[in-house]
Amino acid sequence: MVAWIPAAVLLLSAPEVEPEVVARGACDDGAALRQRVDALVPSPLPVASVRLEARQVEPVVWEGTLHFEVEGTAHERVMSAESCAALYEASALVISLAVQPMLEQGPETPPPEVVPAPPSESESEREAEAVAEPLRSETESTPSPGADASRPSQDAPPLRVRGRVGAGVAVGLLHPVHATTTLGVDLVGSRWAVALDAHYLPPIADEPATDVQITMQMLAFGARGCAIWRFVDERIAVPLCAGLAAGPAFGRGEGTGLQGRRGRQPWFGVLLGPRLQLHSRWGGDLWLATEVVAPVQRLNFVVGSVGTVCCEQPLGFMMSVGAAFSGPR
Repeated sequence: MVAWIPAAVLLLSAPEVEPEVVARGACDDGAALRQRVDALVPSPLPVASVRLEARQVEPVVWEGTLHFEVEGTAHERVMSAESCAALYEASALVISLAVQPMLEQGPETPPPEVVPAPPSESESEREAEAVAEPLRSETESTPSPGADASRPSQDAPPLRVRGRVGAGVAVGLLHPVHATTTLGVDLVGSRWAVALDAHYLPPIADEPATDVQITMQMLAFGARGCAIWRFVDERIAVPLCAGLAAGPAFGRGEGTGLQGRRGRQPWFGVLLGPRLQLHSRWGGDLWLATEVVAPVQRLNFVVGSVGTVCCEQPLGFMMSVGAAFSGPR
């Protein structure tokens, strides 16, 4: 019987095991996280373990997933902040909010002596309360990767102006296959864009008959609107665009009895098609555009006895690639 007394004394006097506090990823200062948890959660800590996994999603935005266990119940929260220090503060406040109801339900004990906190500490707690207020409505489960991938960045500006330049081919407009260049400017929102474009088809020569040569070129100005779907943290965008284009086309015929013959005709058409855009953090983009062109007013160049020499197709097609720049994000 006497032998159990030393063992009981050792058990009663054994020091409490401090919970494991770990910070990983972009914010890996576990000591700073422990300091904030110790400051906001009453001692002794009723928390079995604390693990924060952080990553930097924008130049001034850190996103963290907090895992902690209280009284055998596992908790998980997802939060974002403007710095690692703010992320540690929000994590400690979330843990204190989860621990406080359990402390209130515990056995009645004499209230401990309250030491007034310095003014700087109370101000820090008010700031942490403002940061953690939207976190109270967070779900217990981690959001799915697909939902997070299409979520717009909180720090992204509402509107952006982007300049574009590109080149490609036009099929069935002036010639079966015709080179084209494109210049444009876009006004881009989070899920939409409007744009102004200029298309130029440089001179191209053809011989529809013996001793007859024609040279044609075209300039077109257009406007279009797009609905945009974004993926992979907005690095990939897929706009679906529709618009109108109009402009003059120029033709010149040379040959026997055709010296100096020139003509100019207006052209008007509808453009519809998808695009693919790859964005970078520094503001540069690569884009690929494919558009079906439906001429409303088709060109009709006629050369002497040869007759119509172009533009009889009811539908055309344009494909172009290029680069764009809208400034750093």
